Amino acid sequence: PRGAVQKPYWPEPSLRRAVTGSKAPTRDYFHPVSFGKVTVGEWMLLDTIVRPSDDSWEVRIANAMLHDFVDVSSSEKEFFKVWNGFIRSQNFISVKDYPSKCKEFIKQHAKRMSGFEEHWITHLTTLWEEHQISRDDIQAIMKFYSETIKAL
Repeated sequence: PRGAVQKPYWPEPSLRRAVTGSKAPTRDYFHPVSFGKVTVGEWMLLDTIVRPSDDSWEVRIANAMLHDFVDVSSSEKEFFKVWNGFIRSQNFISVKDYPSKCKEFIKQHAKRMSGFEEHWITHLTTLWEEHQISRDDIQAIMKFYSETIKAL
């Protein structure tokens, strides 16, 4: 409105005292669904939800969902936990990098791969069916796999 004087906005004093020296906000925030004001205690609880420091929650959920499959053996589930953990650690993977990432996976997890041969071949076949790797890539990866396992 015309002639209205706006005074500077300051959050509640209790919020300012609570967040001094922390990463919490210095202004008021509201819940995205309920639109209620986020209190000091809620902010401290929501801090890791709003800005997660890692993706461990995503890993836990993915592993729990993996256990829901009844048509997948326990060793295959274990293989995919290892594979998914490896893939999540990569920032960005282009299609052309898949063969080298598969070899890198073999290098890092060669000792754990001894019981996963069938699952590894099935996984490579799936990558081939999805046009992520070529038939030649599968041959090169499996040759690398067998050489790495023999060297152990």
